[in-house]
Amino acid sequence: MFKKVYIIDDDEVTLYLTELVLSLYAPNCISIGIPDAKEAISCLQQDIGNGAMPSHIFLDLNMPVMDGHQFIDKVSRLLPSGGGHPIVYVLTSSISETDKTACLQHELVLGVIEKPLTFEKLEELNN
Repeated sequence: MFKKVYIIDDDEVTLYLTELVLSLYAPNCISIGIPDAKEAISCLQQDIGNGAMPSHIFLDLNMPVMDGHQFIDKVSRLLPSGGGHPIVYVLTSSISETDKTACLQHELVLGVIEKPLTFEKLEELNN
């Protein structure tokens, strides 16, 4: 299920731990840690051009420069029409119902997961 995954988070420890858990859970998965949402937009544009779009994106909400909501808005305009887009999970420490509801309004977002990412949470996503 997890083939190529972007992990977008400005916190280095969260990036490391999420990549570690994902690599242990899905050893054949290519995980790419990206510390900045703007940088992630550039990577995604390049991957769209190369036909190598990620299968999944784990996205933090609260980041400087560009937050998770802004990232989702931008990505929804970049993706080709007709489907074939990455599945986005918001991975956040925010437990705000307002944030959760706002995230789930986006058609790209399949779910909101409270940090940290664990084997159990990945197993739930995989079922």
